[in-house]
Amino acid sequence: MVDPNSVSGSGPLQFATVSRTVTTLLFEVDEAGALANVVPNWFGVAVPSGNVDFSNVHVFFHPLPAQFGIKDSDYPTKAGRWPWLFNYMERFGYQLDASGRNQIIVMPFLTQEARVDTGIFPGNWLDILSNLIAVTQFDLGRPVATTTPAKVAVSSYSVGIVYSDVFRKTAPGLTAKLREVWDFDGLFSTASNLSKNLHSTSTVGVIKYQQQPTTEANCFAVPKARWANAPVPPATALDVHHLIRDFMFRHACAVSMIG
Repeated sequence: MVDPNSVSGSGPLQFATVSRTVTTLLFEVDEAGALANVVPNWFGVAVPSGNVDFSNVHVFFHPLPAQFGIKDSDYPTKAGRWPWLFNYMERFGYQLDASGRNQIIVMPFLTQEARVDTGIFPGNWLDILSNLIAVTQFDLGRPVATTTPAKVAVSSYSVGIVYSDVFRKTAPGLTAKLREVWDFDGLFSTASNLSKNLHSTSTVGVIKYQQQPTTEANCFAVPKARWANAPVPPATALDVHHLIRDFMFRHACAVSMIG
């Protein structure tokens, strides 16, 4: 993992091996005892070890699935490469656990087509997250102490910012609970304007990572030269793009104000 203390500034990032624990779960939305024919109908959840405040919910949006050869036609049965997306729960869960932040991560599985409206999620986000909070505590054998999200962070990697943008603009009642928006190199994606126009407000903090120089507060420049100490140093800007996905979540947790 990247040492969070090495991210600010322009020097080389420092790496260390850290042993952490995370519990990952996968839930489906059922209707009449069968998988519901809606999008999203799968949700990944990552829970760090130790005491957790389940009311601090971090909603992560993956990139557009077609980039990875994942087909909308396979969505009803989750055939093909759809299960591959679940790797984000482990990838980010370890970093969340290392940070000590009191959050859980929830990731909806979204189709390519859902980039225009994120499916049923905006209209039902509060009920969905409340159910996930409750059933996750139950499945882990913990007291169901809370069933309502109190503070919400929304993050995305790369062009997943299109889902994040639609969700934040259309989810009724989200404004009252949204505290932070995280953007992992959305500037490198085909939706770069959404990243350029994403800024902190008086009520919502923004944390961004990009390859270009920046003077924006809580926007961190991590270009190729800073990754010389990486386990596999990058050769291209695309390599850096992937490293931002793999290593910056812990730092975002470190500077987060949630949990």
